[in-house]
Amino acid sequence: AADWQVAGGRLQQLNNGGAPVGGGQTYIRGTYALLNTNAGLSDFEFTAEIIPRNESVLRRGDGVGLMFRYVDDDNYYRISVDSRFGNTRLERKLAGIWSTMAVSAQGYLPASTLRLGVRVSGPAILVYRDYGGLSGVLDGEPYMAAYDMSLSTGGVALYTKSEADFDNVEVRSLDGGPRVGVAAPRPYGIVPDGTIEARAVVLN
Repeated sequence: AADWQVAGGRLQQLNNGGAPVGGGQTYIRGTYALLNTNAGLSDFEFTAEIIPRNESVLRRGDGVGLMFRYVDDDNYYRISVDSRFGNTRLERKLAGIWSTMAVSAQGYLPASTLRLGVRVSGPAILVYRDYGGLSGVLDGEPYMAAYDMSLSTGGVALYTKSEADFDNVEVRSLDGGPRVGVAAPRPYGIVPDGTIEARAVVLN
């Protein structure tokens, strides 16, 4: 069972709460803390700092992330970052079926602070991560992007497979500035045949 509690000014999850979905899929079930007062969010910015804990060597590097446009347990988007498998994925769960909308071959360093953010406007989704320093994660360039019309509104949540701390969680209105995110080619990817498909997602 999950064990969410507040200590030292952080929201903490202190138990292993995940397992593979099964059926040969690589998606991981975990546990999440849902902000259930904002179920009708449409266009917004959502950011958080995540500190994966190191209590268990067996679970070190497990997936953490953000969920948004959450409708119910079978319909939402999720940013999942996993150090054990070395990837960052923008995932969609629609009518209970998982799919990956964007992926990179970059995880995180265990016990380090991972900064994640997302901007959503209509079908445009821009994902941000790891710009560090004193600036906010949304001050950098989008890390990955996608365009999807499946879910237009919903709540936000914090996701983890096992032990992790969450801090400086913010949900804000969009700032209105223009943004461009590269949807293809994917970050940290390789194009083997020399033909590069280029796609972008644009806000404002």
